[in-house]
Amino acid sequence: MNPAGWLLPVLLAACGQTHHSLQAVGPLRLRPGIYAVSDLDRVQLASLPRDRTLFLLPVGMLEEHGPHLPTGSDNLQLDAEVRALLPALGKRFPDWFVLTLPTLPYGVGGANGFSGDPIDPGTYALDKDTLRDVVRELTAQVAQNGFRWTFVLYTHGAPDHAKAIFDACDAVSDKYGVTVANLSGTMWSDPDRVKESDALRARYFSPAQRARMQHDIHAGANETSLLLAEAPAAVRPLWRRLPPVAGDSMLAVFRQARRPGWPGYVGMPSLANARYGREKLASNVRFDLRLIAAALHGDNLRKRPRDD
Repeated sequence: MNPAGWLLPVLLAACGQTHHSLQAVGPLRLRPGIYAVSDLDRVQLASLPRDRTLFLLPVGMLEEHGPHLPTGSDNLQLDAEVRALLPALGKRFPDWFVLTLPTLPYGVGGANGFSGDPIDPGTYALDKDTLRDVVRELTAQVAQNGFRWTFVLYTHGAPDHAKAIFDACDAVSDKYGVTVANLSGTMWSDPDRVKESDALRARYFSPAQRARMQHDIHAGANETSLLLAEAPAAVRPLWRRLPPVAGDSMLAVFRQARRPGWPGYVGMPSLANARYGREKLASNVRFDLRLIAAALHGDNLRKRPRDD
């Protein structure tokens, strides 16, 4: 064992040098704009103004999505949302530095759990505590470097996934006096966004279709529409022929998923519509932007409704 691996941090701590990065702000090396953290060097990062820099941390998921969508569907949707959000942030905040951390590709709670089987050849997930710790440790390091705003985004809807991220964000915000916000978990529960989402669905689907789509929660019309809009080549052609897995209650849906031969989706993929998917994505981005702007202007997002 090489003692230098653990001895050096101990010596630095004894010398009071553990927070040297907080004093590393020097002449600005970059212009305001959008940057990937992985593309920058430490001098560039150290020079950034802490009061005009925000971080985005995307958190993905790798899980089964039936026979018609790839296991990386959540990551594809997330990439599309981030791509659309970044220029909107640049336009809204032209004097700011917007930094993206690499996407974490794994989340919590594969939808195969509906069937009662947590193991599936298309799902590779973390447990809740692991995701919470990873998000907490990464965002804490952002805070320890003096940066005040970090926003976590995702498209995966499992409750434990949302709770792990909320718990991590709250812990870091409290410990360091910064804003680390679960942006997606807040956006999905925004009352105005819920109203807009309902109105959007009403424009594209009949009352009878909407009644059957009431619990379209995984790889159904909603997600298939988003993928048709964002990554059409990833959608298998059989989506048009898939029968519904639907019900008038979540209990009815779970009963269907527990039957032998469950196809791995919940909803009605055959109703998918790319135009609907594009409008749904644009709506999400608008509300992402609205919440980020509110936070930067002093609004405490923790007081808003949460999707957890």
